Amino acid sequence: MSPKISIVIPVCNVEKYLARCLDSVLAQTLCDIEILCVDHSSTDGSLAILQEYAIKDDRIKIIPCVNTLGGPGQARNAGLDHVQSKYTYFLDSDDWIDTTLCEKAYYRLEQCGADVVFFAYHEVEEKEKNVSQRHVADVQRLSSSLAMPDYFELPAMPWNRVIRTDFLRKIDFCFPEGILPEDNFLHWALLVHEPKTEMILEKLYFYRLREGSQMSQFGEYVAKHCQVFSAIKQYLQNIRKYEQYRDDLLVRKYHYFVVYYPLIRKEYRAKAVEWLRETMDEDEVHFLMKEKSLSPRVRLFCMAALYGERTTWQERMWCVFHLLNRKVIRRFFIKPIESLLKEKKPDAKKSFYEQHIDELNELIAARDKEIVELRESFVLKFQAFPKKAACVSRPACGTQPPVDK
Repeated sequence: MSPKISIVIPVCNVEKYLARCLDSVLAQTLCDIEILCVDHSSTDGSLAILQEYAIKDDRIKIIPCVNTLGGPGQARNAGLDHVQSKYTYFLDSDDWIDTTLCEKAYYRLEQCGADVVFFAYHEVEEKEKNVSQRHVADVQRLSSSLAMPDYFELPAMPWNRVIRTDFLRKIDFCFPEGILPEDNFLHWALLVHEPKTEMILEKLYFYRLREGSQMSQFGEYVAKHCQVFSAIKQYLQNIRKYEQYRDDLLVRKYHYFVVYYPLIRKEYRAKAVEWLRETMDEDEVHFLMKEKSLSPRVRLFCMAALYGERTTWQERMWCVFHLLNRKVIRRFFIKPIESLLKEKKPDAKKSFYEQHIDELNELIAARDKEIVELRESFVLKFQAFPKKAACVSRPACGTQPPVDK
């Protein structure tokens, strides 16, 4: 009889953290599980730890996987090939889970007949001094039966969900290899096939904020974030759903760039811009310039980063923050002055108000004119810049890209 849940754990040089991860898995209140540990060419003591635990518990299976620079996606695919359970869970080897996670996920999935069940998580600092309380509120805001637009609000990590194995096989799913970070790919691949989704409003996962991790370094790993969106785009084109999800995908692609660019280390920022530019085709350039669904702040920031080579970082930030001038001026200048008019001596304050409101209106008009001129200059740079074909990624999930006629 097959186990109820398969836990896939990619392992690569995590000997410092691996024992705690495995202890939390072996302590699950749902005992009928299989534990697929993929040794991704570890060069430290990780493999020895796996072998030690496998001797103690025969539910642990060690799957060798030669690391060909395929990243975590390669290791997860190797584990996914060996899954025999009704449900699949992807766990990171430097984190750990609540002892009730498998039991609660299994019975919720069985009770509701869902394809995916989500849960919230803790964020734990390296020295475990503090546990973040973020994200659980985001989960609690969502209903137990999600509408499709709400799916976008959920964190995209593979480890915050348990998935019906038949659903993964029905959509012929596999992770992209050699593309980092690959988390968003799974999120989108599930979304576009409209799974029945459930929520467990509890924090059942412990995500370690590890010093020295690829994410915490904000180097090449983060700078390449835009590349996974090209893999998602290729996948959507393969299953003929790109037009349906085009706007949502591109809005999130440019939004991610705006969020992460200021965090990237300075020596990687130019590469981040280059990698973003390489993923853009003519349609995406048009979307960035014209599409109203993209906020002016995101549009102007991306245009400044991509085609404002002669501007400094401070000038690009000036572009962004001056789009907010109206709100800032009204909140910190106009509203306080207006509140004075409601006091007992309005006449004494009126001249003060009128004197300054004229100056503020002139400032807003001047800034608006500068923003318009700046945007027009960026548009000209866009039109003059050589067009590049979109970055073609590895065909996703066993499908072949459509042949151009």
